[in-house]
Amino acid sequence: MNPLVHSLCQNSFIGPILFIGTACAFPPLFSDAPLALDRKDARVIRAFVAPVDTAYTFYFAFKFPSQAAYRQDAFAGTFDGRYCGRDAAIVRDEAKPSLGRPVSVQVTIREQANGRIVADRRFETLCTTSHDPSTLVHYRDIGTVRLDAGHYVAEIRNVDAHAGLDANVTVGLGPAAGK
Repeated sequence: MNPLVHSLCQNSFIGPILFIGTACAFPPLFSDAPLALDRKDARVIRAFVAPVDTAYTFYFAFKFPSQAAYRQDAFAGTFDGRYCGRDAAIVRDEAKPSLGRPVSVQVTIREQANGRIVADRRFETLCTTSHDPSTLVHYRDIGTVRLDAGHYVAEIRNVDAHAGLDANVTVGLGPAAGK
């Protein structure tokens, strides 16, 4: 996506027409970057290009090995719009079991050319934001950062070790929905 098309997609008249024609499709900047949540301080580092000035969301993809593992998962959690993206400390205790386990990650983004840090934030993720039963994948947003168009390097670090996860976990980065 280039800046002109992105700008037109934001227009209230032209945007819906372009969206229907899939001209506003915005592929992930990267995806399928493995991150071991069972190891404290496990890291993934990926270079990427932000094509336009906008908000971008980091996300987890939990890929389960079987239908049984997918259905019985208590780690990734389920969707609950009241709590997704909120700090786990303020979630009511009775809601916590269905939301999965909180996962803290540190995200550091540097300009590729000079290594200058443009974002350094700790996010605590909670609950699934979408899922695809046909591929046995749960998705969970990590957090959103606003970036100018440019070349960057992202480092995503798992803060704590988590046992009992029966899924392969990868990290991706895409445009923030509605941001």
